[in-house]
Amino acid sequence: MTENKRELDPVAQTVLTLVAARGMGQSICPSEAARAFAEPRRKKNDPTDLWRRYLPAVRQQALHLARQGRIDILRRGARQDPGKPIKGVVRLTLPGWAPDAAVKTPNDDPSHEEEGQEPRASRSPEQPTDTQVASQEKNGEEETGR
Repeated sequence: MTENKRELDPVAQTVLTLVAARGMGQSICPSEAARAFAEPRRKKNDPTDLWRRYLPAVRQQALHLARQGRIDILRRGARQDPGKPIKGVVRLTLPGWAPDAAVKTPNDDPSHEEEGQEPRASRSPEQPTDTQVASQEKNGEEETGR
């Protein structure tokens, strides 16, 4: 069979259906597609996180669809090249509206960080993170520490 006549993998079909339903300018998380694919297949004794079993297949099919130009894979809001390794948190969307990944690179200098955020390298190791401060406040500890 030719590639045009070949039926899509059921996981790929689920991804395309969800992305199309979300619409232009919107995206889905791969876990949404995995959940949507897993739920109709759930059996009585399956674990509640059955969808996790399908997440690698969703990511694989998303790469396949992106290579065909049927969807875009976004990381930090920028379209990623499906021919290169993509790690981390991604979103899936209809093609054509997101900026290219070339606009944002992970090795850019700190001046490209979001406004209002301190560059990561400038925080001293002794300075508590926001999470540590919130945890201390929750536990009633003072800023001086232990």
